[in-house]
Amino acid sequence: MRARARRREIIAEALARGRNAVAIWQDLVDDHGFPARYLRPHASLSLDRISQCRHNDHMERHVVGARELKTRLGRYLRRVREGHTVLVTDRGEPIAELRPLPADTSVPAAPLKLSRKGAVTLPVRKAMVAFRPIQSRGRALSDVVVEDREERF
Repeated sequence: MRARARRREIIAEALARGRNAVAIWQDLVDDHGFPARYLRPHASLSLDRISQCRHNDHMERHVVGARELKTRLGRYLRRVREGHTVLVTDRGEPIAELRPLPADTSVPAAPLKLSRKGAVTLPVRKAMVAFRPIQSRGRALSDVVVEDREERF
């Protein structure tokens, strides 16, 4: 048990210094005499690092394995739409974070809500500028076309 506690201390210190996983592993093998074989990481170590001081800590976070996410993707996407953050893990190691996109402030809330329900379709581009006819200096184009057609027949 003491070896595990010591390993946790070394890893925690390295994380505090900003070291990445590969560098920490190399330090454990080179400097602390750990065998150069795979040691199964304790899931709480990596999750503790990620849950520290993020910009969206105020949101509720769900942790889900990759297989579970694949099986029940619709359920987790619904949670993201509701404003929750979903942390995706692979064998206990965090690999991705699903979170809601920032609110689109260019569209008022009422049309946006109707769009989500499918009642209206929001425009995808800006409205066209009002058409302003050009003042011509000569004859009308239609007169020229009619005259050209009469000459051919």
